[in-house]
Amino acid sequence: MTLLDTAMIFVGGFASVFTLGFQSRAVNGGNYKLAAAMSFTIAMFQAHLWKLIVEGEQGLAPSVIYGLSGMCAITSAMWVHQKFFHKPTGEDEKAESKTPPG
Repeated sequence: MTLLDTAMIFVGGFASVFTLGFQSRAVNGGNYKLAAAMSFTIAMFQAHLWKLIVEGEQGLAPSVIYGLSGMCAITSAMWVHQKFFHKPTGEDEKAESKTPPG
């Protein structure tokens, strides 16, 4: 497996899992348009990703790379969604006031 193969699997895996996490947040938030757009995007990323992974006899490495990219992607999706799409509630303000400074 070349460095380019490794990078393509990582990027494809990251993009796929990121959009899955983002779609989950959109569905839970009732955002139909964003959820629909994410579904299409997920399909495109996964179709390309699985093609990369199943081509050739590469052993366990592609799966490990995909798993690592997924860990990075899901936490990134959660952070981005909360940072840019989360609507603050009274509970958020209470939690912030209990957080010690520093």
